[in-house]
Amino acid sequence: MKVKFYAPSDVAEESRKTTKDVISFMLHMFAWYLRDELNWGHDRIDRCLKWLDKHSADYMGADGEVSLTDLHKMLVDEVGIKIDFDKERMR
Repeated sequence: MKVKFYAPSDVAEESRKTTKDVISFMLHMFAWYLRDELNWGHDRIDRCLKWLDKHSADYMGADGEVSLTDLHKMLVDEVGIKIDFDKERMR
């Protein structure tokens, strides 16, 4: 068995790419659900994805107006939906 060693910068780059891939995968699954189960068309799905993109900037932006903890609490309080996440990593 061959072992390959990676430089720390390579690991960081691969981690970044993997994160983008996972987000892309989840967006595809979400859009598939909207299309397959709710029969949404192009315009509604497009508006939804644009809304997600805009509001994720509130979370990911430099000022961090909204935290994942805020979103989590809102979903639990308002609709009883609890999505597990690592609270230490995702403040």
